Amino acid sequence: MRSQGLLRLARTQLLRLQWPPATVAIDVIWSENGSGVIRLPKGTSLWHAGLVGPQQPLNDERGLWLTNESSLRHNYSECAGQYARQIGAAAFLREFQTVRELRLADFGKASMGNFTEKFCNAEHDLMKRAVLAWIRRRGFDGIVSINGGADEVVISRPVADLEQIAEEQLWPTPM
Repeated sequence: MRSQGLLRLARTQLLRLQWPPATVAIDVIWSENGSGVIRLPKGTSLWHAGLVGPQQPLNDERGLWLTNESSLRHNYSECAGQYARQIGAAAFLREFQTVRELRLADFGKASMGNFTEKFCNAEHDLMKRAVLAWIRRRGFDGIVSINGGADEVVISRPVADLEQIAEEQLWPTPM
């Protein structure tokens, strides 16, 4: 356990050390893709497939990655179910609605692959933390159209900004 704590501390320090260049890099990515800003109206539906559920509630520190396309809401369901089986957890497809109008930075389908390699030691979780820190420092509520998908939405404070309206258990499969 001690080594996991030290590893977490080292990753946090790595992120802090790289923060100024990471901020600039995210600014450049956003700028190169138009520096757009959109307003997501109150009552907009968003979907998330993953471990977020009764045993692992929403967490504003982690933010939440979702889709705004109803037709794509099942795209991550299989992955979420497989991961849940591997770690012995439950996975859910949850539908949320925004509880207020949200201001999102539009990244124009920008990929975060190179950024993740260069600034986050190729670790997806570090990239997610850097993106959330950028959102908050820039005063946005989230991001839309990131990581190559026009439908991909990141909400910085899901506890405050989203309300769950539906839930489907993906794993274990209900009987």
